[in-house]
Amino acid sequence: MSPLLDSIVQHVRSPKADLEAPFQMLVSMMERDFYLGRILTGRVTSGVIRVGDKVHGLRITDEGVQKIEDGKVVKLMKKKGTSMAVIEAAGAGDIISMAGLSGPAIGHTVANPEVLTALPAVELDPPTISMTFGVNDSPLAGRDGTHVTGAKIGNRLMAEAETNLAINVLPGPLSESYEVQGRGELQLGILIENMRREGFELSVSPPRVMYKTERGERLEPIEEVTVEVEIRKAMFELLYLHMF
Repeated sequence: MSPLLDSIVQHVRSPKADLEAPFQMLVSMMERDFYLGRILTGRVTSGVIRVGDKVHGLRITDEGVQKIEDGKVVKLMKKKGTSMAVIEAAGAGDIISMAGLSGPAIGHTVANPEVLTALPAVELDPPTISMTFGVNDSPLAGRDGTHVTGAKIGNRLMAEAETNLAINVLPGPLSESYEVQGRGELQLGILIENMRREGFELSVSPPRVMYKTERGERLEPIEEVTVEVEIRKAMFELLYLHMF
């Protein structure tokens, strides 16, 4: 690995860092700690941040930049190998995790109170399919899992939607049911398997395509695929199975 790392240091330019500008950071990851609450992770775009500094959260809406919350940095952490090291200060170019704000989420900006502009975030593709999650109402309910109530299922789905922006959770058509929207069967399938391994029992509906209406026309999501192969027939069969 040493030659590779030496080449990166030699040929890759260092990020432009302005330590004199007010602090700004775009949140790229988020997790929850039992004691600290919401932990926001991102790269410091400009300025310096210290424990105890006052900050606020900003987000971009259709009406412009909106303030989310005012707060104070309670704890700063930085990745060191496979563990997190507690630090007292960080500067532009550093990738850090901070605790102290409960409002900002992924794609929002954490900045010095004098900063009134939010950093642009990457726009995510909208969800394409939805499934209904509910309690396990089969005759075998309660035999395999420990989390079987609708409230626990709902709390788990809400926690997933907090950290995974590609998933939306809405109230379902029945009591103790939830409509979960995602960008594909694989994504929702991974969520279902993770919940099963965590001890959840639930019932799920078949996936439904999410349509939308624009200019009076009903539209559905499409997928463009380009594959360079010599034998087309086998590829068409595989794509057909993937679609249906």
